Amino acid sequence: MREKIVAVSARKFIVIVDESKIVADLGTHMPVPVEIIPWGWERVENLLKKTGAKSCVPRRNGDGSLYMTDNHNVIIDCDYERIDDPRALADRIISITGVVDHGLFLDMTTEVLVAGASGLQRLKA
Repeated sequence: MREKIVAVSARKFIVIVDESKIVADLGTHMPVPVEIIPWGWERVENLLKKTGAKSCVPRRNGDGSLYMTDNHNVIIDCDYERIDDPRALADRIISITGVVDHGLFLDMTTEVLVAGASGLQRLKA
């Protein structure tokens, strides 16, 4: 959530990644993190599974305890095989009571810089 506050506050939001982050289909590379309030997190986890995720796993610390964000919330990592309509998915996730925010940065990026073996590539959003 804090990263999104920074993103929407910036005049320009430039994402810098290496070429391993470039995928043909959204959802095939990494799970979508969803920040939720800790009270009743199990219920929210079950509702997140109904959004089409093949799995939803609470993020944990090395000792097995729930990982807590700087805002004292829980992160559930939702694994989608493929996200065909990111806007619809984002709307479904954010509509679940208990969800604080999700890791889909839609319509926020000004530019993407991709570092790779052949040098730096600039992508306009």
